[in-house]
Amino acid sequence: MGCLDLGFEGSTKSTLTAHLAVAAHHAGILTAVVDTDPQATLRMWSTRRQLDGPPVRPETTPDFLEPTLREFERQGAELVLIDTAGKAELMGKRAAELSDLVLIPTRTSLADMDAVPTSHAMAKAAGKPHFVLFSDVDVSGAKRDVKEAAAGFVARGIPTGRENGAPIICHRKGYKSCLIDGSTI
Repeated sequence: MGCLDLGFEGSTKSTLTAHLAVAAHHAGILTAVVDTDPQATLRMWSTRRQLDGPPVRPETTPDFLEPTLREFERQGAELVLIDTAGKAELMGKRAAELSDLVLIPTRTSLADMDAVPTSHAMAKAAGKPHFVLFSDVDVSGAKRDVKEAAAGFVARGIPTGRENGAPIICHRKGYKSCLIDGSTI
C-alpha cells in the first residue's frame, strides 16, 4: 500500500487530495483518504458526493492514524492519501512518518512559500522522499513565477516537483467550485 501525505501547507491541499483520489479511483487503483484536518473539508466533501469514489475517513489523533492506515490496507487499499492541517503539528509529523511520499503544495506567493522550509525539514527528519508541488498558480505568470520559486527552493536544498516531472497546477475556478456538490473536475 502506498501512502501519500499531502504536506503541511494550507495551499489547496484538500482540493488537490480530492482530485488525486478520484483520478486514482477512476484509474482502477483502490484508493482511500484519511482527513486529519480539523476543518474536515474532505469528510464534508465525501458526504455531499453522489458519485462513486474513494472512502474518506476522519482521524483526529496521531495515535489512531497507523491503525486507520492498517485497516485500509486490510480492506485492499493500494493508495491512501492523507490530508493534513495547514500547519506543521504532531499529526502532520506522524502522517509524514507513515507515508511513502510527502507532497508539499504551495502557491508561488512569498507568504505561502515562507512555510515550505518547515514542512521540508519535517519530511526530511522523517526520512521521507518529498517535494514541493506548485498549485493554484496564476496562468498568466505561471512559467516565470514557478521558475523563480523553484530556483529559490532548489538553492536552499528543497526539492520541487519541477525537477521530478510533476505538473504545475494552475488556478482554475472549477477546481474549487466542483467541491460544493462533492464532485471533481
